[in-house]
Amino acid sequence: MLARTCTNLCVIHLFFKNPLLRTPFTIYLVNLLVANTMCSVFLYPLQLLNDAYAVWWSGAYICTLYQYASWISQSAMSHAHVFIALNRLWAVSSSVSYRQHRNKTATIVCLLAWTYVHLLVLPGLVLDAAYYRLPEETNGCQVNTDVNKWWWIAIQFLLFNIPEAVILTVYLVVCYRTIKRRQSAVQPVQRASRLAGMARSTHGHPTSTGPHHSAHNGAAPCSRYVCWRLWGRRSEHGFLMLTLMTLTILVCYTPGNVYFTILVINGVSVNSLALPAAIMYELNAVLDPLWFVLALPNFRAEFSRTFSCC
Repeated sequence: MLARTCTNLCVIHLFFKNPLLRTPFTIYLVNLLVANTMCSVFLYPLQLLNDAYAVWWSGAYICTLYQYASWISQSAMSHAHVFIALNRLWAVSSSVSYRQHRNKTATIVCLLAWTYVHLLVLPGLVLDAAYYRLPEETNGCQVNTDVNKWWWIAIQFLLFNIPEAVILTVYLVVCYRTIKRRQSAVQPVQRASRLAGMARSTHGHPTSTGPHHSAHNGAAPCSRYVCWRLWGRRSEHGFLMLTLMTLTILVCYTPGNVYFTILVINGVSVNSLALPAAIMYELNAVLDPLWFVLALPNFRAEFSRTFSCC
């Protein structure tokens, strides 16, 4: 919990410290880190206390806060990943309109996502707190999902299962479009290099096999250089970030989604899956800010300048 809070807060600090780091893409990333931090600060301390005592220890109001932090923060984390993926899809699908994307627009989109999560989650939590919740003294601080089962099913699929499927689908599309765009960018340079090599051979000694022949083969090194430069462009840093986060989602979110899907549909708790799912889910929020710093050079440089003295 401490590592999760510190890593996320460090990157958020860099974002607000340096205005040059504030781009539409990084706004979506920081939106994810805010959801991670909310989960760490408000949910996990209450969860630790809940696990430490045999019965709920602090009344109905704290129980409602605990349920709110749990459902809202975890749903917001799931959707923050979706918007990062959609942002990358927009970048590779329509680069002209993407360049006109402003920070204000990205902020509004993030606020709308939080609003959407609240509209889905709050009705069930309010009804549970007002009518359905069983006594905390005997049943602990739990949402009475037996009465509210259809709401629980809707939440599980709309806020967790479907977002993970969307992230994977979008990533595959981004991969395809990125490869096609890279090929279309390299091919004209390869063609120009070949023509330049032919021109040098024609004006030199076309029948010779010495140095002028090696100049004719200059297209390949030039093309490899261009490929390397294309891979190092800023857009490719965003693709690397998306790749790391998508792999993390598949590894860390899938066990929990499988566990809760079986539980919500069949009412069966797969105990052997519960602990690994909880551990992997918490690990995801530790890795998110690390991928953020490692994949984006500007943040990596700012991180080094800020914390090198520590």
